[in-house]
Amino acid sequence: MIDLGHLRNRPIILKMTGMSRAIKADVVCEEKEGVWFSGEALMSVLAETGLPAAMKTPAIFVPLSQIQWLIAENQQGEAIQNEGTGGEGA
Repeated sequence: MIDLGHLRNRPIILKMTGMSRAIKADVVCEEKEGVWFSGEALMSVLAETGLPAAMKTPAIFVPLSQIQWLIAENQQGEAIQNEGTGGEGA
């Protein structure tokens, strides 16, 4: 199983099987078989495609087999970059 615990409550970009484009979402919870995601963009795209999801659903479960890829921001890399841009000579 892939460990996604470090992504909980973080924004990600998600590409799922059956969708023509990637979607911004937040990781709510991870389970052995998949991941719970939330986000307005995710819910509106699901509504447009006709995939079963109620508009008022706060989160949706996506099996790992349906996740083509996901991207998360590297917070450590961002902190290193910010440290190097301020301070000396400014």
